[in-house]
Amino acid sequence: MLTVTNSVELGLFTLFNNLHNFIFSIGSYIGLQALLHFSTDEKTKPLVNSYCIFNLSAVILVLNLFFFFSQNQLSTIFNEPSIEVIISYLPILSLLSIPRYFLVYIAYREYKLFQLFLTNLAYFGTMSVIIIYFIATDSFLTNITLIHINCISCAASVILGIILLRKYCKFCFNLKDNTIKYIEIIKYSLKFSIGGISMTIPRTLDVYFVQYFWGINYVGLYAPAKTLFRFVEDLINTVYTIIYPHIMKYFSENDVVSVNQIVSKMISLLIVSFVLILIFL
Repeated sequence: MLTVTNSVELGLFTLFNNLHNFIFSIGSYIGLQALLHFSTDEKTKPLVNSYCIFNLSAVILVLNLFFFFSQNQLSTIFNEPSIEVIISYLPILSLLSIPRYFLVYIAYREYKLFQLFLTNLAYFGTMSVIIIYFIATDSFLTNITLIHINCISCAASVILGIILLRKYCKFCFNLKDNTIKYIEIIKYSLKFSIGGISMTIPRTLDVYFVQYFWGINYVGLYAPAKTLFRFVEDLINTVYTIIYPHIMKYFSENDVVSVNQIVSKMISLLIVSFVLILIFL
């Protein structure tokens, strides 16, 4: 039976990937949720784009610096010297992920779901093709190789996303005569992020608890089981993210009836989906 990777290498990559997801979950809550909320007016979209990508970049920079300077302490606490190595790759993937996450939220805001599908397809498709190549050539995948594949896939997604969504990525740095103030963006983002960050910690940092108590081998065994569950979790997140721009639009129009209707349809869709998944499993 072909072994492409082992539990140790997969465990190390899982630690890296979850830390990256943790950083960008916080960055998205603080930096990008306002992109959906404050963009009902076409005239203010360039300014909101500028505010949001600045906030996202600032949060990602601060968190990257924190983990970079804490890598020695983290490797000691979790008794895994390789943590220092994987953390050193965080700035590279973060630099590529900032435009990727921004483009994803732009696609949601503009209801460009087909362009969003193609952008994500470029990411997962590139990753799948490379991994299939490694399987076909009977090559061993180390955690560093998996990180490189992630970076290449992210770059491919960014390139295609820019091509498909470039006309919506307008920026404005003239702060005069604008109805939206930067402090409004900050207040909304911080208020929204409190609940989001509390949900992000157990969802992304649980592997570090496994690492602390049982070691890297068990992280590698735990990761596939969690990925199976994440399929269900991501279904919830996908449906929520798709309807969120519509809900914000209805709220701005004080159309409570439409809000109730779309939420009811979302719940019905999720219940049916969960039943089908349960039957399949």
